[in-house]
Amino acid sequence: MNITLENPFFAWLIDMLKAIAEIRVPFLDSVMLFVSDLGLETFFIVLGLAIVWCVDKKFGYRFFIVFLVGNYLNMALKAVFRIPRPWVIDKDFKIVEAAREGATGWSFPSGHTQSAALLYGSMPRLIKKTWSYIVAGVIILSVAFSRMYLGVHTLLDVGAAIAVSVAVIILTELLFKRIGDGDRAYAVISGVATAVLLARLVYLLVSGDADASQLKDAA
Repeated sequence: MNITLENPFFAWLIDMLKAIAEIRVPFLDSVMLFVSDLGLETFFIVLGLAIVWCVDKKFGYRFFIVFLVGNYLNMALKAVFRIPRPWVIDKDFKIVEAAREGATGWSFPSGHTQSAALLYGSMPRLIKKTWSYIVAGVIILSVAFSRMYLGVHTLLDVGAAIAVSVAVIILTELLFKRIGDGDRAYAVISGVATAVLLARLVYLLVSGDADASQLKDAA
């Protein structure tokens, strides 16, 4: 794949980010940094533990499994496609510098967006109220937009992250209905997810075309 500005599709994606960058102001930068942080893995871990201990242990275990599978799949896709960050594709493109530290490794799919989609996209299954779907959708789209506003991801990155998350949530739910809950089911799913992650690391090491920073991020 020609991942340069010579490719009309990637040129269009970068032009979109440049258009969004036109609305940047310091206050909005701070707001978008906060919104972006709603996709941090910490939120998933804290909320997941609270659900396991205080609300519904069965749902809490499923919640963590969804996150594990989705997160490992995100890492595997990054290694397979190896699409660079927007500022690497276009050397002249400027990002919000405060977001650079949390934007390591490859760009596709967006890790923050996928974590947010897995987290907030799973909650309506527990709450089972119409408003919960609306709130989840608003948060997920807000995190996705914040990643583009900050300049660390393109529409392709965040769109794919949401699509993958929806697929993971649906497929894991179907799998649970088929094989049930319990230690054996959790062990099988976790084992497969871990095997995918380990295969990714081996693939990176054997291929020999990943730089040191990318290998560190993968590990």
